[in-house]
Amino acid sequence: MFTDFNKTISISIEDKYVDYGFVFGSDPKKVLFIKAGLDGSMKGYQNKYLDLAYEVNQKYGITVICSSNPIVRLLLKYNPIEQGLNVLDEELGNIKEKDIYYMGFSKGAYYGCYYGCSFPEIKRLLLINPPLRTNTVAIQKAIKNFSKETMTFLFGSEDPSIVDIKWIDFLKNEKVKIEIIENQDHYFSKDHTQFITLVEEYLLYDIKENKV
Repeated sequence: MFTDFNKTISISIEDKYVDYGFVFGSDPKKVLFIKAGLDGSMKGYQNKYLDLAYEVNQKYGITVICSSNPIVRLLLKYNPIEQGLNVLDEELGNIKEKDIYYMGFSKGAYYGCYYGCSFPEIKRLLLINPPLRTNTVAIQKAIKNFSKETMTFLFGSEDPSIVDIKWIDFLKNEKVKIEIIENQDHYFSKDHTQFITLVEEYLLYDIKENKV
């Protein structure tokens, strides 16, 4: 298996670092942006994000960026989605001309909903096990204002947050979906290989295979 990214970048925030790992693809206009859960690394537990990045890259030829998610105190001064897009812009250029597909886990999913809707470059979002009790009103507002292609909330049936689906279920529409994956917990610890299927079904469903 792969052990590292093609390139890594670290940006300081407070006394922590946000790490970004790139796997570069041949398609210059499409990017998969993966954001870890709170205090998660860019590679993920047992390299689950790193493995996913290479699997997507090799199958579809798109660039993948994975981001860590350190615990920071001054969150109002730090927009994790904007920072990630700035890193992409500096590395790839012309970010506003690209289609970005966002996949966030836990707090990374919350960030995708809360911040991601403000950026037109992000076309589709897959938000896995977001903590819905974290600023529920803001999440509801983001859903109501969502105007891009698709936003999919996905929960493992054994994730504690599943009991809070009621706070967003009434906001579902043709663009905003809620899905439940049976027999999966908060960390998808039972089967990390399922991630590629989720990416294909909810983010890359109309992209043809284009191996690098």
